[in-house]
Amino acid sequence: VSMATPAGKTAKIVVYEPRVYSDAKEIGSHLLNNRAVVINFDRIGSDDATRIVDFLTGTVFAINGEIKRVGESIFLVTPANFEIDGSLASTIDSDGLNLSSQH
Repeated sequence: VSMATPAGKTAKIVVYEPRVYSDAKEIGSHLLNNRAVVINFDRIGSDDATRIVDFLTGTVFAINGEIKRVGESIFLVTPANFEIDGSLASTIDSDGLNLSSQH
């Protein structure tokens, strides 16, 4: 998904469906390049999904970003240049992480 910004640049939102833990590095690279990422954890085991969320939690902390659960196994991860508005889902800190229904 691409969006025009006031400066004329295009902001990108990446949709990602990780299959293995090593996919976390690519997701982190998108964040470092100021792209928001919507992550669907339906096709990965709960242990690897939890490890990826842990990795990304550290990444967003380092870049002043944000991570929010927006569905049962869907997370929105944003760099500092994005603002998440609304109360569809709680942040991980207040909601906890429960991906036990995963494979």
